[in-house]
Amino acid sequence: MGIVEVARVWGAAVPYMDDDLSAATAVRLTEQRLRQLHPHAMEHYDRLRATGLDHTRAMLRAAPFFTRDPNVRTGHPAPSRAALESASADPAEAARLAQSDFPHHIRQSLHTTVTVDTSTIASRTPVEPQAQPRRSR
Repeated sequence: MGIVEVARVWGAAVPYMDDDLSAATAVRLTEQRLRQLHPHAMEHYDRLRATGLDHTRAMLRAAPFFTRDPNVRTGHPAPSRAALESASADPAEAARLAQSDFPHHIRQSLHTTVTVDTSTIASRTPVEPQAQPRRSR
């Protein structure tokens, strides 16, 4: 069953779950299936239920999340780096750590990436902007 069919079963069973054991079982099973189909939206639903909202209100608030990607990924964790406890304790260690993060000096990087021939710049004549023709009103 797809998400729409499971949601329909859930919606049909919720009004009767307090009085009918089979409806309560249907709600529990459909919520489990929705967690498999769309874990992101159901995580919001579970958080809302934990705050005390009833099933219907929690689902109404979680409903917009069903339009998003069901498997949200937050990305990879940041790489671990050596901590600098105190620069004043060992300045040489601080310099070594900084050097390992930035192995090149900025002047060296700029020199290798940007080369400008200054002789051609000096010999160029400035270009005068052309006047725009006036438009008649």
